[in-house]
Amino acid sequence: MEVPPKLDVARTLLSPNARLVMWACHDEKRHVSLWLTEVTTGKTKFFAKLPTPDLDHFTSIYNSLLWLPDSRGISFVSQGTLYLFDVKQKKHTY
Repeated sequence: MEVPPKLDVARTLLSPNARLVMWACHDEKRHVSLWLTEVTTGKTKFFAKLPTPDLDHFTSIYNSLLWLPDSRGISFVSQGTLYLFDVKQKKHTY
């Protein structure tokens, strides 16, 4: 099991199927890290790290994080681009 760093958690979201919690935090370099925790086992794993060049970019990611209705992915908007992350395959599209 990966252990997330001790960082400020800015957003947590329970998946629609209530099996996963996605949470986002940031470090001193303003990178946003996304982590997933399985509700039944408590296992936590790293999902993605996103660079954020400025405070507006950083804030837009946090404010737009959403689970897709089928719990298969996460979406967010950053600098006018919609990002979709597939949870199982750890792939993203724009």
